[in-house]
Order: sequence, then C-alpha cells, then structure tokens
Amino acid sequence: MSPLETLGFGSFFADQRPPLDNFEALLPARVVVVYQDRLLLRAASGEVWGELSGNLRHRGRNRMARPAVGDWVLYEPNEGGGMSTVHHILERRTQLVRQASGRRPVPQVLAANIDRVAVVTTPENDFNLRRLERYLQAIHGGGAAAAIIINKIDRCDDIPALRTQLGELALAQVPVACVSATEKRGAEQLAELFAPTSTIALVGSSGVGKSTLINWWLGEDRQEVGEIREDDQKGRHTTTHRELFILPPRMLETATGEPTTEVCGLLIDTPGIRELQPFSDKSVVDEVFPDIAKLARRCKFRDCSHRHEPRCAVLAAVAKGKLPKARLTSFHKLAHPESPPKKFG
Repeated sequence: MSPLETLGFGSFFADQRPPLDNFEALLPARVVVVYQDRLLLRAASGEVWGELSGNLRHRGRNRMARPAVGDWVLYEPNEGGGMSTVHHILERRTQLVRQASGRRPVPQVLAANIDRVAVVTTPENDFNLRRLERYLQAIHGGGAAAAIIINKIDRCDDIPALRTQLGELALAQVPVACVSATEKRGAEQLAELFAPTSTIALVGSSGVGKSTLINWWLGEDRQEVGEIREDDQKGRHTTTHRELFILPPRMLETATGEPTTEVCGLLIDTPGIRELQPFSDKSVVDEVFPDIAKLARRCKFRDCSHRHEPRCAVLAAVAKGKLPKARLTSFHKLAHPESPPKKFG
C-alpha cells in the first residue's frame, strides 16, 4: 500500500483533474491542521507546511470553500525548502457541517472526507438523547456513517439501562461502544469501528474523554487531558483545534495489560461542542428518525406534518404511548426549525 493510500487517497480523489495551468506540477496531500491561511499537510514524502494561494485566500470568504481538516489538496512544493503553496482543494467525499455561531445561518465544516463520525458521551450529565439526535442529523447530512461511544462506564452501575434508552432513537444501523478509556475497558468494541485507510472523527462535549481515548489509541500521551468539575460534571476545553492523527497498526492494551484486536486508520479530534446545530438538508431527517418515517407511511396525507392532520399515524402512536412525545418534539425541531412544534397535553 502506498503512503497516499494509507492516508485514504483513492480513485475518488485521483480521478479529479481540475483545470489548473500548473496541474502537472502539483502534488496531493491531506490537511492535518488548519492555522488560518497556513496548513500542516501530510504528503507522500511526509509532513509539509503550506500556505494558501491568493485565489484560495479570496475564496476563503465563503466558509464552505475554506480548507478543513481531512481535506485533500493539491500543492506546489517550494524547491528552496520554504513554504509550499496550496492551489486547489479536491471535491469532498463526505463532510461534517454545523451551523456556525451567530445570528445568520452560516455553515462551518468541522471535518472532511470522513468515513465515520463517533459521538462521544458519558453516562453522567452529558447523556442526552435529544442532543444525540442533532449530532446524528448532522452526520447523516454530510454522508458519513455514525457511531456512539459511551465513555466512563466505570461510573455507571446499569449499562443495559443506557442501551435501553438509546433504543428510543431506533439506532439499528448505528454501532454503540461502551468503554472506559481510563480503565482500558471495551477495547474490542472500539476496534470494530476502525478499518485500514478509513477516517473516524470524534465529536462531543468537553470532558467526555475524547483526549483520553486518543491517547489510548495512540499508545502515548499526545493529547492534554482535563479534569471534570465536581459541581456540574462539565469539563474544560483541552483540545483547542481540530487535528488529523494517523494510527499506526498496533494492538490496543486492555485493563489486564494484554493486547487485543489491532486498530489502525486515521482519526480526527475536535474541540468540545456541547450543542451542535445541524446545517443539512431536511431529507436526512428520515435517516435520523426511521421510526417516525415508518409510521408516516400510514398517514392519510403524503405531506402530513404530524401536527394536527386527521388520521395521522404518528400522532396516533404518540397518543397510544407507542412513540415518546419528546421524540416527536425533537423531530419537529430538526425537520421544521422555523415553526413551533405541537404541544402535547
């Protein structure tokens, strides 16, 4: 396997040939870290520092056109050993997009070309089904697969109860790993999320243990680990920027000190995000709410909003207690954020 293939470079990117005058002189590389107009890249030859060309800096006024961690770019090496120049960003295969903070709905790319996004949470105050729904909508909207990692299970006395609560989300196709990074428990479940050349992005609130998980996977303390405040169980931001890590093939150490299933691939860490406002097409809502989508097929009207229409199968399920009220309320918030949801008695 070539160095570029190890980084996830496949035919989707190799077949792209942008109409650039100097295309033949450009080399592909993957974005590891973004520092405004400067990028740390990983190319076939190793790490390279690059700066955006004037054209890309001008396009950077559009948030979606800015390079993001995980992007593949074409750069021109500096033969004198100085800063290379990034001329083009290849089309993204997948992306994780959220609505940036502010009054205007502006999209922001958190990570690009990811195969799976793992939402990390804990059994404590951070565990919130409605927040998980918003994460899942954003993940499906960007084209990646989803996973949920419940970390710090050493602080939970009833793990089956947690899985029962997650069953409310109808997550038949979303793997759930229950682990303890500090005690190195659940290594086998984590290993199932990885595959050679695939890229996983970690998202979640501050203090859920993303940095501890990464240090466990890497086998060394690369990420700073923060403490949790006892009064509100919230953590401080120890990760201040998004970064791509390359996981060398290695055996995860378990609680007993013995190795288990081998993990390898690429990993993107992100700063803690307590609330994520999805910025995606509403059609992906059905992927996040497959239970409601299934019920909706029995509604009298094809365009039923599940608010007040007669013979609405979704409202009937709520009335009979077969669908949680909070589940439908969350559906309305994500599918129709511009209008208030129906209030249930």
